[in-house]
Amino acid sequence: MRLTKEDKTALKTRMLREALPALKTMGSHGAPVDKIMRRAGVTSGALYSHFKSKDDFFAKSILHELDAMAEKYTGRVAKHGAKTLEMLVENYLDERHIDGVEQGCLFVSLGADMHRFKPAVRAQFEEKITALFRVLADALPKGTPAARYDKVSFIFASLAGTLLFARNMKNRDTARDLFTTTRHQLLHFLKKE
Repeated sequence: MRLTKEDKTALKTRMLREALPALKTMGSHGAPVDKIMRRAGVTSGALYSHFKSKDDFFAKSILHELDAMAEKYTGRVAKHGAKTLEMLVENYLDERHIDGVEQGCLFVSLGADMHRFKPAVRAQFEEKITALFRVLADALPKGTPAARYDKVSFIFASLAGTLLFARNMKNRDTARDLFTTTRHQLLHFLKKE
């Protein structure tokens, strides 16, 4: 049975979505394509029917996630305005995020892998990240577009850095304290705005 164009698009989307948890926990070199494809309900050969290579598949999975994040935050900004960034800080610095690698931050889990892609792919990552930051910068009520963008960049860097350090702490109390301190400082920073 031949797939319709819509079925092919849905299958490709399912494959991209299924790749992310494995990528986040094992990285691009350790993620088992056969397991990912099984979770998507297809054979390993399907990968090469839809993507040029394993690297292309993984890059497109990351790009797909970045698009989904931008879409999600566009909706949140429309609904919650400036509160969106406070909500982001609160949700991101939830203690469950420390152990929740599969559903966790793309940047922390895959940052080391993302920089290994070819420059053209990294340029696409940068374009998507910039778009995401602009969406969130639009939620801020004060400042020039450049100043608002810089604030969002600072917030994301603070969040990702905090999570990275917290995941590497042996002592859970130390990780919690790091989350608490960063949450307090970022929320204070946002309230000044």
